[in-house]
Amino acid sequence: MRRFARRNGESKVADNRIIAVKNGDKAAFEELLTDFEPLIRSETARLLAGAPDFLSETEELRQEGRLALYDAAMSYKDNDGVTFGLYAKICVKNRLISYLRKLSSKKRRADRAARRAHLDGARSADSADELFLAYERSGEVKRIVEAEATELEKTVFSLYMQRKSYADIAREIGKSAKSVDNAICRVKAKIRKYYK
Repeated sequence: MRRFARRNGESKVADNRIIAVKNGDKAAFEELLTDFEPLIRSETARLLAGAPDFLSETEELRQEGRLALYDAAMSYKDNDGVTFGLYAKICVKNRLISYLRKLSSKKRRADRAARRAHLDGARSADSADELFLAYERSGEVKRIVEAEATELEKTVFSLYMQRKSYADIAREIGKSAKSVDNAICRVKAKIRKYYK
């Protein structure tokens, strides 16, 4: 960034390079990239410092910064009263932030899809076997039941997951079989609601 053009009379080397980049001069872009690589590296490091572990693709992020620099050079207008250095910094920073948001969004969508696929049995579980398998495979279903169900529903559902019949559950808790059926239906509905 040592050769940024400033509007206070300093060299217009950067402005000439921008014009050359717009005209397709690859060497001019390479020079511009050399000047701005420290900016790209520092913005990448700054943004990755607080990012989750899955966003640690440093080289991919730097490449995105390089693309942003190229786009900045192609879209820069000298008559806007902003130096190219400032314009490029804003473009690079915004592009990197957008890229990280996109990656984070993809990760969240993938996690949700995996959770849904993992619990597919719970979503359509009409039979005890399907629900039992989903319950066994996923701690998530257990957490939903713990967080959302009433004490009666938790008790009934726990006994149901032990493969006890409605009649056995009803006898054990002192309720009617219909109450047991209703409690299980409510728990299933809460599980389905969570994954819609």
